[in-house]
Amino acid sequence: MRQPLPPIFRLLFCSLVLCVWAGCSSSKDDDTNGPPTPHKEDLGGPLAGDLKVSYQPWPDTAAEIEQTQGAVTVVMLWNEDNEFNKEEFNEFVRMAKVFRDEKVTFKTTNVNATLNDVDDTESRIEQVREYVGQFEANFEHFLSVMPEFELLMATGSDRYPAIFIYDKTGTLRHMVTASLDNDDNSALPIREDVIPKVKELLKEKAPARDAKPASSKPEASEDKQSESENASAAKGDVELKTLNWDQTQEIVAKHRGKVVVLDLWSNHCLPCMQEFPNLVKLQAKYPNKVKCISFNMDYQGNGKPEKNREFVMTFLKAQNATLTNVMSNVADEKLYDTLKLGSLPAIYVYDQDGEVAKRFDANSAGDFTYEDDVIPLVNKLLAAK
Repeated sequence: MRQPLPPIFRLLFCSLVLCVWAGCSSSKDDDTNGPPTPHKEDLGGPLAGDLKVSYQPWPDTAAEIEQTQGAVTVVMLWNEDNEFNKEEFNEFVRMAKVFRDEKVTFKTTNVNATLNDVDDTESRIEQVREYVGQFEANFEHFLSVMPEFELLMATGSDRYPAIFIYDKTGTLRHMVTASLDNDDNSALPIREDVIPKVKELLKEKAPARDAKPASSKPEASEDKQSESENASAAKGDVELKTLNWDQTQEIVAKHRGKVVVLDLWSNHCLPCMQEFPNLVKLQAKYPNKVKCISFNMDYQGNGKPEKNREFVMTFLKAQNATLTNVMSNVADEKLYDTLKLGSLPAIYVYDQDGEVAKRFDANSAGDFTYEDDVIPLVNKLLAAK
């Protein structure tokens, strides 16, 4: 005859049944209600600043940033065309909240010239104000007054959304866009790339407002024109000369003893835009051993070359191109024939004796970049002396 379970075992058995039932019930509830709601990020509520929307040319925005002292500035190019841009804008505002207690200024420029070029500007301003207001984006927002293509060329960006990061002196240090290797809806690396870059710039000591960078002493072989160029670069000035090819070669000849990199480019050449920042970085890395020269070929022979000056200068200032900048006063087609060029960009690298070590262009070098081709050659020439 089977003996009944002792009371203590009956109690344990009932408890086990209840636990199993509760677990199943919980699983059933999870299946019914979906995954648990993630914890909402607390970044301290709305930003404390004022939400401002107005029309402003990009050169004016860049000029304002150049005058900034003591604060890092972050600017985003954007539009409101689709949900993807909405997500990116939300991430940008989130970043502003992350740095709410730091000396970081945030601004945006709306790229959508199709919408911005309207007769009723007040309605467009109110439309953008309503859009950015839903994100609690309480800082300055500008509407572009130039065509979208020209704005992208002026800023050196190949796509948008794009983010520009300026240091405490108002100097552009980083430009971040989604990778060209991915599709149009590739997210900007704000959390993994932009935020760390801002943190690095915040750690840098801001220079005194009246401080003047010391200029390097020019070499004995350089004439007064070279001294002027060095002084301008030391002050952080961006200057542009209008010269022909032979006059540019005279500048190259005056810098024998250095490696000279002569970059031929145009505002209408996307690869030129993408590579140009590397020319600026190269000059900054080797200020006394390398002479970098940019040679703009926007002039097409219609009217005077000077009509392109403002357009070219806008890009150069955005790149902080404090090197020797030349704008050709000869029509581009004529130069293509004279130099036997098929297309831009084209880069001449001269050795310390003033001889062409190599010309990089589509015909002679195929696809090339500063990182993979030009800089290794420069380093090789420097090591040889």
